[in-house]
Amino acid sequence: MKYSFLHPKETHLGLGLMSGSSLDGLDIAAVKFYLNNPKIKKFEIIEAFTYEYDEKWISRLENLASASALDFAKTHVFYGHFIGKKIIEFCKTYKIKPEFVSSHGHTIYHQPDKQFTFQVGCGQTISSYLKCPLVNDFRTKDLANGGQGAPLVPLVEQELFPNIHLFINLGGFANISIYQKNHVLGFDITACNRVLNFYTWKYNHQPFDKDGIIASQGFVSEELLYKIHKIPYFEQNPPKSLGNEWLEKYIFPLLDDYATKIGYPSLLRTWVEHITIQITKQLHKFENQEVLITGGGAKNLFLIQNIKQQLAKTINFVDTNEKLIDFKESVIFAYLGLKTLLGKKHETLENITGGKNCILGSVHLG
Repeated sequence: MKYSFLHPKETHLGLGLMSGSSLDGLDIAAVKFYLNNPKIKKFEIIEAFTYEYDEKWISRLENLASASALDFAKTHVFYGHFIGKKIIEFCKTYKIKPEFVSSHGHTIYHQPDKQFTFQVGCGQTISSYLKCPLVNDFRTKDLANGGQGAPLVPLVEQELFPNIHLFINLGGFANISIYQKNHVLGFDITACNRVLNFYTWKYNHQPFDKDGIIASQGFVSEELLYKIHKIPYFEQNPPKSLGNEWLEKYIFPLLDDYATKIGYPSLLRTWVEHITIQITKQLHKFENQEVLITGGGAKNLFLIQNIKQQLAKTINFVDTNEKLIDFKESVIFAYLGLKTLLGKKHETLENITGGKNCILGSVHLG
């Protein structure tokens, strides 16, 4: 039996909310979807804004994985209130009346090997601020069905960008989506801004390395690079995904040790080289194809310069606008939420996450 919480029509206006692991803030995008049922015809970002976290929220979210059960439960609810208030503020500022809201939440745990993931931001709490349906908790059912629960962006990317077959997202983690002759594949490549921002903050208390200037002043440590690439994840076949637990186990201890040996600029430079190598490894085989690169890392001029230098002879890079670079994931989750409310199953989950094809997300009625 097919369930639907929205009546299908030619256009739907919704909000997509995303909080990435790099803790830049809460992204909210108001997106209008034009449907040519059963497929999407086009979309338009009406308004978008990032509500930056203050230091208190950054510290709370960054350290929540090791907090007490009481603090965890309280934060889940309090962060729901935070999200709800920001939705109200956004809608008042831009005079938006959404038909639905779709919230990814902020990932604290992601352990696909144990069929477990958790994104804080209580759906019941958020929905108390709304007069429309809310969709959240997108990852849990996929994990229950044996999938990785991530990445979810590749599920709908080509529906939104039908003429592009390769996508790279440079967020807290870098991931790739590949659409080739009925073959769909998506997975996390490595950590990106989560590492670069973490060590930039340690170096000069700035939230990120603007334009990659600090990294450009360092040198590549071949010894460290070799040790990074010996980490088992990079030889695993998809489906696969990453979370903060992987960083805590494999990456931060190694990089912390080398920070004192080579200094932070060279640490950042080496990680940029690592990202470049891993992306090149995935893209070099797709000669003369176009790739769309989005996410906060797409603004890191030094990183993008390195990637383009390595792939300039094989890959064509799609030009895009800054709003799409910043808010593509919010658009994606708005669309994922719309598909949930329209009762549309995701037919590519088995290819991307390894889970059973199904409808994702929990629905809360306003």
